[in-house]
Amino acid sequence: MRQYETYKCQKCGNEVEVQNVGGGKLSCCGEEMKCITTD
Repeated sequence: MRQYETYKCQKCGNEVEVQNVGGGKLSCCGEEMKCITTD
């Protein structure tokens, strides 16, 4: 399991870094954010 993950909004380009990866979904602009972290 990763320690950090970065998510990006496909509409506005907002990025969020999650420090405690666990569960749930992030959303922005009414859409689910996409995980852009690669291993």
